[in-house]
Amino acid sequence: MKPIDTIRPDVPLVLVTVGSDHHRFDRLVDWIDAWVQVRDADEVQVFVQHGTSKRPSRCASQPYVPHDELNALMSRADVVVTQGGPMSIVEARDAGCVPVVVPRDPALHEHVDGHQIAFCRRLDDDELIRMAATRDEFGALLDAALVTPDEYTVPVDGKADARVAEAARRLSNIVTELSATPTIPKVLLILGSGRSGSTLLERTLGEVAGVSALGETVHLWERGVRDHELCGCGVPFDACEFWSAVGKSGFDGWSNIDPGEMIDGRHRVVRTRRIPELIAASPSARHRLERERMVNRLDQLYRAAQQVSGSRLLVDSSKLPAYAALLRRANVDVRCVFVVRDPRGVAHSWGKSVERPEVVGEQALMPRYSAARSAATWTMFAGLAGALRASGIAMTTVRYEDFLAAPADTVRHLLDFADHDLDPGGLAQIDGRRVRLGNAHTVAGNPMRFRTGTVDLVRDDAWRSQLPARDRRVVELLTLGVRRALGY
Repeated sequence: MKPIDTIRPDVPLVLVTVGSDHHRFDRLVDWIDAWVQVRDADEVQVFVQHGTSKRPSRCASQPYVPHDELNALMSRADVVVTQGGPMSIVEARDAGCVPVVVPRDPALHEHVDGHQIAFCRRLDDDELIRMAATRDEFGALLDAALVTPDEYTVPVDGKADARVAEAARRLSNIVTELSATPTIPKVLLILGSGRSGSTLLERTLGEVAGVSALGETVHLWERGVRDHELCGCGVPFDACEFWSAVGKSGFDGWSNIDPGEMIDGRHRVVRTRRIPELIAASPSARHRLERERMVNRLDQLYRAAQQVSGSRLLVDSSKLPAYAALLRRANVDVRCVFVVRDPRGVAHSWGKSVERPEVVGEQALMPRYSAARSAATWTMFAGLAGALRASGIAMTTVRYEDFLAAPADTVRHLLDFADHDLDPGGLAQIDGRRVRLGNAHTVAGNPMRFRTGTVDLVRDDAWRSQLPARDRRVVELLTLGVRRALGY
């Protein structure tokens, strides 16, 4: 049953919406619970869309309400209470209500910054909203709205007077002015199956002026925030000056992040089987909230990384196609490069025992996969890259062998693809088929992310003599069509 179907027509309705921000807004829920506690059921009815906040104890509620149903509730409501987001305020006024607004406070971990407070003060000064800064003010505004409802309504027909038209114009200007965001971060996301040379390519790109390599950010939440594994610079994540500054800029410190929430969300959202709904279809309400929470966190992460690094281009080697589909919904300019290597070389590499030096205090090994699993993954990733390209995601393909043969040309091509202007002498770190690598602040990835100094770009064709004949036949059979299409 839709929420509006449960509303009594003879009793005033107060609608409260906290939006879909991943930050909890329990303060507003507590305020409305306290206000309702001293009122009779026949005096007022309250419905709360509480999002990720706690469920109210004395009001009807749902965590998420479809947009059209929420608009219908606003049109029916006698009083609308919102958080300080511009769109919530605009939609309340479009429904004919002067909303009572409680802006989120970053000091209470309800938001990342104080823009809602500044924004709402401006609107309150212009009498476009009624802003409540304390619980007493909140209760007084709700009481007044029920006693003098005409003061909390605006005309919604086409004959609105000049004052209302001017108010709408001012609201639009203020929203435009105060909602302006910095330059959208530009992210070059490397896709491909593991052991395809993505780490070396990312490190090489990261040596270009104005480019920063971040590593596999899809694993940042457990390997960095939770486990404090080594950053590519060689120190634990929580001691790395770069990542500490990113955490401070984006989240007022990593201690304000629940890594378990991001890890669980990734396991449910960043899944190959969810790529269709990440690209086009509407997921369930539960998965939509999880997706939006992740997208909001990633927006903050990339914006902070851009600010701290001062770079115009961020390189992320997360590799997963589902992660690319998720980032398409984020407030970033994402371009994808599909890195592919001969699948026989990939299978041979996955069969090796490789230590993970980033794990401190114990010996840990990277996973090993059979030739069949490696080949199946290689083929699947190639197909998914094609599907993402068909969906409209900007993508280019780089063969690892071509990168090794002509590294400067490959890097120049990728920078052109990412619309990144190359400074004069910007490829000085590449000398023929050698590249000079400095420290990089990368999270997760192949152990070569810790390499510094001059690295020779030499093809590893050991698979030709060391990959068992049976495994080679399995790989060649499972990858036949795609392998030939890619020139192997």
